This record gives sequence, C-alpha cells and structure tokens, in this order.
Amino acid sequence: MPANSTDRAQIDLRLELENSIIDIIIEAQSKAFHVVLMGDFNIDYHKKHINNSKNRRHRIFIDKILNF
Repeated sequence: MPANSTDRAQIDLRLELENSIIDIIIEAQSKAFHVVLMGDFNIDYHKKHINNSKNRRHRIFIDKILNF
C-alpha cells in the first residue's frame, strides 16, 4: 500500500486498494473462509492521541477490518 499521505494520487490508490481488500474479505466470509490479514499498516493503532488526517485515514481502514 502506498504510504505517502500528501500525494492525492497515492491517497486515491490507497483508498481503492483498501476498498478492494474489504470487498475480498467480505466475499471470503460469505463463503465461510477464515481470513488472516497480515501486514504493517504504517500506524500505531493504540496511540489514539495522535489525531492528524493521515492517522484518521489509516484508523478508519483498521476499524473497518476489526469490525468484521
């Protein structure tokens, strides 16, 4: 996933990729698959006191995944 948080094209690409990942997870769950998602999401999820736009975007994706 692109980690650049200032280039609009990179942000759009990241959002498109995040949506694709979510769609794949939903499809896999509908087929009763067990999903294991591994990776470095370029954020310390437990540092909620850091609330800039980059962290908010990353946290939204992680929150979506954790709510499956």
